[in-house]
Amino acid sequence: MAALGWSRAQRCELGVVAGSVLLRAHPDGLYGLSGPGYVVVPARARSRCGISPGDRVLLAGSPRQGVLLVHPPVVAERHAAVLGMSLDE
Repeated sequence: MAALGWSRAQRCELGVVAGSVLLRAHPDGLYGLSGPGYVVVPARARSRCGISPGDRVLLAGSPRQGVLLVHPPVVAERHAAVLGMSLDE
């Protein structure tokens, strides 16, 4: 969150794009950060992306665009495999 310049007061819009959750900074957004470094993704969006509570996900952000992508475990596992590691490391 620090890399994006987002604080706990940051408001966001939330959507599902290509199987990932997209958060976009927006002053009138319905969603906010739940604490330092935490984003709560609503159950409906998690379900649409195959994310269960406690899953390890891959976060990708763009400070310039003010967006954060939350990729599901299948994407996180793919990236870990490319790096020759597992999500448990």
